Amino acid sequence: MKLKLKLSIMMTAIMAVVVTAVAVVLVQRASKIAMESNLRGLRYLADEQAKFWQGRENGYLKQLTGIADIMGEYETLPAGTRRDTYDNMLLATLNNNPSFVRIYSVWKPNAMDGMDARYIGRPGSTPTGQYAMTLGRDTGTIEVKDNLIIDEINAWMNGPNAIKTRIENPTPFKNNGKDTFIVRMGVPITRSTSKEVVGHLCVLIDIAPVQSAVEKTIKDYDEISQMSIYSGNGFIMGNLRPERVGKLLPEVEALYGVYQKDANQAVLDGKPFSCSSYSNSLKSNVKIEMAPFQIGNSTNNWSIMIASTEKYIMRDVNAMRNFVIVMASISLAA
Repeated sequence: MKLKLKLSIMMTAIMAVVVTAVAVVLVQRASKIAMESNLRGLRYLADEQAKFWQGRENGYLKQLTGIADIMGEYETLPAGTRRDTYDNMLLATLNNNPSFVRIYSVWKPNAMDGMDARYIGRPGSTPTGQYAMTLGRDTGTIEVKDNLIIDEINAWMNGPNAIKTRIENPTPFKNNGKDTFIVRMGVPITRSTSKEVVGHLCVLIDIAPVQSAVEKTIKDYDEISQMSIYSGNGFIMGNLRPERVGKLLPEVEALYGVYQKDANQAVLDGKPFSCSSYSNSLKSNVKIEMAPFQIGNSTNNWSIMIASTEKYIMRDVNAMRNFVIVMASISLAA
């Protein structure tokens, strides 16, 4: 074999090794950068979704707090007009908020006007005359309802958490003949002059719109392949799969794989959570980010989970890899 041919083969081999090594290094480096960047983007998106839902729920609370503040000025009204005035206030609030299924205001005995005994038998009063007006639209028309948890509310108003926002986990409810779930959201009514808790204002909110919002979010964001909204006890309020709504995370959320227990504990503790897993339904490796948020000053934290497939996360890297392969082939050919 001639020396010139040997040198040509040697140079070609050296170039092949160099080009291949450079290509591998470039792809690996690009993969790492792209993965880190996309994971930061996924965490940011989870945080933004948490802020959106926190703002949504706090919006309801602000409205309730505003009404509670007005009710706290009850001593500026003639005692004989207070119940009628607050009845109308509750009715207007329910009329103006289609998402509210029920609204009620329960006051401590004789706290509103000192005339409980006079109002025994009045709609919206307990058997002792205690003010407990409850209005609901769950039968199709707005009407006065019996409040079945008076003792529970009285205990709350006299307990250590009376001044806090009260957010309960979803519970089954029948709204206009349909089975659904409601969240009970309440705020304290405090006497304006002494800041003493004198009553409790609460609404029942149907969670059905949450599922529609989750489905729209998944549709609007290409990077979101899966999404869930959990109450503080792991109750699923919205999910890619509607049939999972109403169940608990450990019962149906196989997406987390071996990290399911850790994910559930993060929801219970109201802490952020991240992991990688494999989704059988998506048939792909996925990256998962969970962001919690607090509603008002309550002790109940909700969590937003979003997941993105590895295929989507690595889309830019795959494009770069193909480009590097083409350029390397051209270099070798040259």
